[in-house]
Amino acid sequence: MVEKVFEEISNKVDYIEKNIPTGAKTLLLLSFLKKYKKIVFISEEAEEIYEEIKNIDPDLKVSIYEENLNLESEIILLKNENLIEGIREFNYFRIKKGKEIEREKLIEILENEGFERVYYVEEKNEYAVRGGIVDFYPKNEDFPLRIEFYGNSVYEIRIFDPLNQKLIKKIEEYLLLTKNFYGEKGKLKDFKIIYEKEEKFPFEIIPNPPLFFEIFKREVNKWKEKNYDIFYFAPNKIRYSYLKNIFPFIEYKKGNLHQGFVLKDFKIAVFSEGEIYGFKEEEKVKGFGGKLEDLNLLELGEPVIHEDYGIGYLKEVKIFEMDNKKIDTFVIIFKENQKIYAPFYDIGKLERYSGQKVKITPLGSKNFFIKKLKAKIYAYDFAKKILEVMAERKASRKNFNYEYKKEMDEIIISFPYEETEDQEKVWEEVKNDILSDKICDRLICGDVGFGKTEIALRASSLVALNKKQVAILVPTTILAVQHEMNFKERLKNFNIRVESLTRLKQEEKQKEIVKGIENGEIDIIIGTHRILQEDIKFKDLGLLIIDDEHRFGIFQKEKIKFLKKDIDTMYLSATPIPRTLFLSINKIMDLSLLETPPPLKKEIETIIAPYNIETIEKAINFELERGGQVIYIYNRIQRLKEIKEKIESIFPEAIVEIVHGRMEKENIEDIFINFMLGKIDILVSTSILEAGVDFPNANTLIVENPHLFGLAELHQIRGRVGRKDKKAYAYFLIPKNISENAKKRLKAIATYRHLGSGFKIALYDMKLRGAGKILDKKQHGIASSLGYNLFFKILDEEIKRIKGEKIYKEESKIVVESDIYIPREYIEDEEVIISIYKRLSESENLNEMKEIYYEIKDRFGEIPDELKKIFLFFYLKNLKKCKKLIIIQEGILCEEKFYKIQDFHNIFA
Repeated sequence: MVEKVFEEISNKVDYIEKNIPTGAKTLLLLSFLKKYKKIVFISEEAEEIYEEIKNIDPDLKVSIYEENLNLESEIILLKNENLIEGIREFNYFRIKKGKEIEREKLIEILENEGFERVYYVEEKNEYAVRGGIVDFYPKNEDFPLRIEFYGNSVYEIRIFDPLNQKLIKKIEEYLLLTKNFYGEKGKLKDFKIIYEKEEKFPFEIIPNPPLFFEIFKREVNKWKEKNYDIFYFAPNKIRYSYLKNIFPFIEYKKGNLHQGFVLKDFKIAVFSEGEIYGFKEEEKVKGFGGKLEDLNLLELGEPVIHEDYGIGYLKEVKIFEMDNKKIDTFVIIFKENQKIYAPFYDIGKLERYSGQKVKITPLGSKNFFIKKLKAKIYAYDFAKKILEVMAERKASRKNFNYEYKKEMDEIIISFPYEETEDQEKVWEEVKNDILSDKICDRLICGDVGFGKTEIALRASSLVALNKKQVAILVPTTILAVQHEMNFKERLKNFNIRVESLTRLKQEEKQKEIVKGIENGEIDIIIGTHRILQEDIKFKDLGLLIIDDEHRFGIFQKEKIKFLKKDIDTMYLSATPIPRTLFLSINKIMDLSLLETPPPLKKEIETIIAPYNIETIEKAINFELERGGQVIYIYNRIQRLKEIKEKIESIFPEAIVEIVHGRMEKENIEDIFINFMLGKIDILVSTSILEAGVDFPNANTLIVENPHLFGLAELHQIRGRVGRKDKKAYAYFLIPKNISENAKKRLKAIATYRHLGSGFKIALYDMKLRGAGKILDKKQHGIASSLGYNLFFKILDEEIKRIKGEKIYKEESKIVVESDIYIPREYIEDEEVIISIYKRLSESENLNEMKEIYYEIKDRFGEIPDELKKIFLFFYLKNLKKCKKLIIIQEGILCEEKFYKIQDFHNIFA
């Protein structure tokens, strides 16, 4: 009905009234498009209208013209009329599938147009060349392009994701717009220009007032009483499904608008999720990382452990020639410069060494084999113990049936932001856990600011509405205060009593709260370790939530978790400790991931640079000029005063304060609250800021000596800035000489800077330092001497053995009678070569192998026969379980059956 009304309007006018809401402009513009097919529209609100159009129709080709023109656009938006001349004529170079173009000619054009040459394209205005592949990322495109040449002709044109380098789609032709003339000149044709005018429409469009949920409810009821048709625009039906339960007469429309409106002449009221909860462009949020070489932990020059030989250093990946046969090998240096050339097919026996101290093994050491045997015995005993404990909880059933209460819909709809798809999915998982009769043991892993607290609030509300109590354990007082404020505000209308219990509460108030917990008057208690003390007795505890899970020890968590066998338990963390992560990955605990960034949240720009006072001055000056706040982290109390005085001498008008863990708790809380309220410009602090505190206006972080922090700490500290919609910056300033391990942590924090990287950082951290906290002292010693990676590989096998899962351990006999290696003219990057071998050796099914094959083919071009033979080898070894493999020139003999290289396409295509 809304669309028909605007089609009727578009037949009466040929302009858009300047002062109407953007939502009305957008809907009218889409009606004009049906009439004119191609449109140029000039408006100061071009960016808002672009966002609204993409939300309503993500597939519509629409662009904003500034200096780069997208010729495929059906709607071109201009911010002002002066830009029209710039789009009337333009230069372009046509790249068409099958067309003869010299690769060098394209490279020359990219160079002359100012593209920067890199190894892999990740940012706009970059290009890369690998054999017959040329990648480039134009400024006016959302994604880069990959051109594959065959001789002097274009074989294929592909659009790919710069973050994981994977194919998005193939196209037949691309017009590369240029400032210089290289190919053809074009003119903008068949576009109707629509102007904004001060002239009023012959009917009235009334803008909605500023809305929040209570005002929204009032407005909806007001127009409904006047028999208006009411429409609600939202990007998806997630929130609408809850809204429908409250207002069953509202009609859903796909999209999102910055501001809704009322058409009195047509008795229509239009509301939008964007004007109530904030706005985001409707598009697929890009993932993070995921390239072939991501999380590759076998790095040259680093300690590794070979299952058969012990601990050494990985020196290089070398094509080793013996008896006129070439084979890829990993050169490992042991004690007294002894070395082995481990063939590529032994890479499954090779792991990064992640113990506490590197002690290089002499070749043939009996001590190493004794350690392995001890580790196997300990792993079996420990696997049996943890599985028995977890199985007991899994087998237990609740003695209480939860109901989904109708008040939950209004609690959910009062969430002042738009849910991501991940938030809704995780909420469904948690809700189903609580409503089922099984005990909930779930880890919710999501980056800072990705919505873990909202999931906790909903779960707590559902339990509290069923008259059961909730305990939320947090690591710091300020976090308890923040949660208490947020929970009380959201739940004030639902007869749910929320309190916090920390050492800062006055003794009289603490006694009152302790009594309220015991007699059941308090529904949700939020507290630090204080709620673990002996005087705390719950009347009817139903749910335990542990926030910032990595900050608590196992004994603190287990103490409350096993008070009753029917307590649901949730863990919230951006970087979970490896113990919990390991258990969840192995399906002993349920795992939920929040990987999608919330609306308006921007990636934190991460800068790793040498310590320099000029860098500090520029960073602080930039932030203060835009009205923001700065956090300066230095983890030694003694120097904080000196840093404060230096900053004050450069910025005498700024208010600078110090905070650290040895201060009185009351002082710490006061400073944090004043910083939250904007009364402090620059906060100089130790890492006490690390845990989950929300400073919405802090957008620049400076960390001096970041190499002294752990990887999870750095990621948590970085999450203290950029909590809202402003672009945030994190400066990690390092001294001249730092350890190799510290370099790796900093490399990881820079690599996994993308929104949602917390889970990947946790995985990296687990592999880097091992899941040590799962162990007792005796087991810890065994694991450390072997390296955690090898110990956990053994432990994983023992868990599978106890669970009755099949373990394939029989070694294949391998005979090499021909060359088998990855040609360096095809892939020269040793990091990628190592990763290909590692991923192929760990592949457990054909789909995994196919994914690697298509990724390599897409990034590097048609796969040579040498690499096809390697794929065949791992296919036969891993999937066909061949007991004997003979590698010859034409292919591989698997026991009695011969597989030719030509058979590769029958298997992998």
